[in-house]
Amino acid sequence: MTVTREPGHSLDQVGLHNVARVYWNPTTPHLYEEVIYVLDGNGSTVVETPGGERRGFEWRTSSLIAIPLNARYQHFNGSGRRSARLASVTDLPLVLNVFRNEAFVFENPTVFPERFGAEQHYRGDGTFIPTRPGRHMWETNFVPDLRTFELREWSARGAGGSNIMFVLADGTMHAHISEMPVGTYKKGHRHGPDFHVFAVTGEGYSLYWYEAERELRRFDWKHGGVFAPADRLYHQHFNVSPEPARYLAIAFGSLRYPTVADKLATWMGMDVSVKEGGRQIEYEDEDPLIREICRRILGDEARHMGFGMLSLPAQVEALSERERREAEDFACEATAGLLHGQFPREAYEAVGFNKAEVEDIEQLRREIVERGEYAMFRMRFRRDFHATLWNNLSRIGLMSARVAQRLEALGVRVPEGAPPPSS
Repeated sequence: MTVTREPGHSLDQVGLHNVARVYWNPTTPHLYEEVIYVLDGNGSTVVETPGGERRGFEWRTSSLIAIPLNARYQHFNGSGRRSARLASVTDLPLVLNVFRNEAFVFENPTVFPERFGAEQHYRGDGTFIPTRPGRHMWETNFVPDLRTFELREWSARGAGGSNIMFVLADGTMHAHISEMPVGTYKKGHRHGPDFHVFAVTGEGYSLYWYEAERELRRFDWKHGGVFAPADRLYHQHFNVSPEPARYLAIAFGSLRYPTVADKLATWMGMDVSVKEGGRQIEYEDEDPLIREICRRILGDEARHMGFGMLSLPAQVEALSERERREAEDFACEATAGLLHGQFPREAYEAVGFNKAEVEDIEQLRREIVERGEYAMFRMRFRRDFHATLWNNLSRIGLMSARVAQRLEALGVRVPEGAPPPSS
C-alpha cells in the first residue's frame, strides 16, 4: 500500500543512490539542497570547501548527511563486495520550477561558505540549540547514527515520545527524528505534501485518511520503508515492535527557515489541537476506532516472545484467581512437553508428510537420542532453558510457589540468583 502526492505540489523529491563500486565519480555541484539518509552499507564522503579544503567523514547504516549548497563532493563505498544504498531528498523540483534553467542550477560558480559549517560538524559533533519541547535543535552537517542519537522529551505529540529537530548545513531543507516507546502511538496530525518519513528502528504501521473520509487506510513500515503523506492527509504512527520505534522525516522548509507560510503554520501548530487552530488531533478527540485497532494489534503482537515479555506482566496482573491458575497450568504443561521431547506430529502432517513418513521421522529421532548424539548441545540447551524459563515466568508474574514446586518435579533446576517464587 502506498500514498502518492497530488500533482502541483512538488517542493522536493526523494531518490535512491546505489553506490555499487568502491568509489563514485565526483558529483557536479548543484544549486539545490540535498539531505541523505543511509539505508544500508558503509563508506565515506569527501566534501570540498570553497577554499579547497577536503573534509571527509565515514558513514554507516542510519547515518544522516547534509551536502552543503553547490559544493563538490564524492561518495566512497567502504565495501568491495556489497552495494551501499543512500536515499536522497532534495528541493530540485522547486529550484527547477522557479528558475527553469539547468545551466543556472548545475553550472553556477557561486559559493556559499556559510553552508559548510564548522569542521567538527563533519566528525559527528554539532551545536545543541535549546528552545522548548518539540523545537530543540541540533545544528550539524553529519549525524553518524540516528538509531542512538540522544533525543529530547516531547510528550505533547504522544505519550512518552521524544524528538530532535535538525538544522543541516544551515539550509532550508528540514529533518527531524522522533521516537515512540513500546506499545504507544503518535497523535493524529496533518501538514503539507512534502514530508518523506523513513522508518529507522522498530516496526509499526500508520493510519491515514482525509478529513471528510470515514475509511481508515493502513501502511505497514519497518527499516527501509518510506511514507510520503499527501497534502492535508491526516496520519498517525503506531509502534508494534518490542523496542522503541524511531522515524526520520525530511521536508522542505526548516524550523530555522520555514520559507513558506504553510510550513511556518506547521511548525507553530504541530502539537496544537485542531480545535485551537493547530494541526493535531488530541487523544480525547480521536475516533474511538483508532484506539480499538491499536489495542487489538498490540494484543496480537503480544503472542510474539519479545513483545510479550513487555506486555504480559500487566495482563497477568489483571487476571482473576481462576484465570491465573489456568495460565500457571498451561505454563507447566508446555514445559513438560518441551522437556519430554514432545513430537510435533500434527505439524509434519500439515506440511504434507504421510503417516508412514512421520513414523520414520519419529523413529529416527528416538535413535539419535539413544546413540547420545548432540548430548553436549542438549545439556547446554537444558541449562539455558531452565534459567530462561524460571526468570521469564518470574518477570511476567506466574512464578508462584505452586508453579515452582511443579517445575522442580519436572527436573527444572532453580538458576543461581533467581528471584524467589511469589506467595
